[in-house]
Amino acid sequence: MNVRLQGFMIPTDQAEGVSHFVLVPSLFSCCYGQPPGVQHVIEVTCAKGMTVPFEVVEIYAQGTLHVKVKRDGGYVVSLFRASIARA
Repeated sequence: MNVRLQGFMIPTDQAEGVSHFVLVPSLFSCCYGQPPGVQHVIEVTCAKGMTVPFEVVEIYAQGTLHVKVKRDGGYVVSLFRASIARA
């Protein structure tokens, strides 16, 4: 399903030339209060060879949304993933 997502970027492993990040609805609920529930987090991967700059403001990302339960050690760790072609 092609979608346009809106949220805040949390890079998973790099601060420059970001190609993989988590998109959350709010930085305040994520970093200063309760962490977001698994239903509020979208794991985002950029198209091969594509990177985006780290942003501290709300961003938009457009691409394909994938819905599938991902488990680790019996726990649900992810429900949503997106492959984006542009941010």
